[in-house]
Amino acid sequence: MKPFYRKIIPKLYTGLAIIIIPLLIFVSSGSTFNQDNFFTSSSTIKVNPIPAFSEVSIGGVKINNFSSDIKILQDTNTDLVINKQGYLKEKWDIYTPKNNNSLLNLDPVYLLPTTANILNNKYSMFNIIDNNLSLGEQDGKIYLIPFDVNGTKSPIELLAKKEMLDTKAIKLDNRSYYFASSQSLLHTINDKYEVININSLLSNPKNICKVTDNILLILNQKNQLYSYNFETKILNFLSSNIYSLQHIEDNNSIFVLSDLGIIKIDRGTNLNSDIFLSAKVSYKSPLEKIDKSKYKSAFNNDFKIRQTGTATILKFNGNLYLNQEGLKEWKLIRTNIKDFQAFESKIFIIGEDSKVFTLDIYEQTYEYITTFGNEINETSKLKFIPEWNRIFLYSENNIQSVYYNKKYYPSLPNSIAVVPEINKWLENHNCYQNLSEKSQFCLHENKIKVYRNVNLLPGM
Repeated sequence: MKPFYRKIIPKLYTGLAIIIIPLLIFVSSGSTFNQDNFFTSSSTIKVNPIPAFSEVSIGGVKINNFSSDIKILQDTNTDLVINKQGYLKEKWDIYTPKNNNSLLNLDPVYLLPTTANILNNKYSMFNIIDNNLSLGEQDGKIYLIPFDVNGTKSPIELLAKKEMLDTKAIKLDNRSYYFASSQSLLHTINDKYEVININSLLSNPKNICKVTDNILLILNQKNQLYSYNFETKILNFLSSNIYSLQHIEDNNSIFVLSDLGIIKIDRGTNLNSDIFLSAKVSYKSPLEKIDKSKYKSAFNNDFKIRQTGTATILKFNGNLYLNQEGLKEWKLIRTNIKDFQAFESKIFIIGEDSKVFTLDIYEQTYEYITTFGNEINETSKLKFIPEWNRIFLYSENNIQSVYYNKKYYPSLPNSIAVVPEINKWLENHNCYQNLSEKSQFCLHENKIKVYRNVNLLPGM
């Protein structure tokens, strides 16, 4: 090699290193070039929609339809849209604050299917009462019709009034279903289904729940509580001045709202008339602050209580209370709410303005972390289904949905702000409101339709 090249090549390598190494550091830090300012810092959105080859656009510009890292400038608002034929469109409004180089990880996003499998059957279908049971009619007879994703099974004729077909079912447990409008109870005993007319046991029932497999609690309009034994057919008086019952499925507890306060009863307890006098009233406050003249009317239709691993949440009189101190003290955390749902350390709330937002519960505090971008139906009931990574809002004949995964919504003040849009999923469908981890079953045009969870389908 000539002496000239021996001198120039090392200098050339050194010069390139001086240029390239800072550039690599600059790019890896999350910065990007900008025409006005030459360069500015940016954040990254990682997007991976399932199913694959969905159409992804950000700020109205289409990008790759597979897993992609997208750079977004700081102090900017933009929107991210994911769309695919046969699936519900998803949209997020996104804001990146200044001095932020963080990653918003939307990986993966499981889309909701809008096409369904249809189960063929020869019956006029009226009700889906569970994820494997429906009610139908043929030749003036009422049938209980088992089904699964592959089709309907052998029907079971029921001795029931036709009004039962037009009534939404309330699942008491895996053996009993209550039809409030027709005051009918479908119950399994000794592997046989029977229909019981609740009015024949106790007139003017207001609320019903199961305390054991064979013991039913019935609360009447006079605020008197009775127990009924399915095996002995005996009805027993338990207590007066009882205003509401609440069954908590997650921990098999029953909360009784009485004149003394809120009493917790573990499911399986053998009840008698003395239990309400001797029971520990752990939830007395904030009931003490309620005007007694308004006490009875305030709780008849506005009492809801839920427990998570970190707290007990109570709604009454339109207010939401939080209890984290071993049932010693209640905190008023929100007024004028319509409904709420709790899961792990999250509370999802429907406010009086018909918008949904979430609270994050920590040891002694709670924190607002996000709202959702649009209003919901007035009568919606909110459910968070972790297997679907979604919040569902059920109204009479519609389902709305918003994708939700807590890792997407960090609560740090300088993190990327994400506001997902609530979308209408199914309209004019009569859908079962306790969807399974794999399937949502709906009635539409007299057929059972099955919408499958993309998250759990083979090959996904």
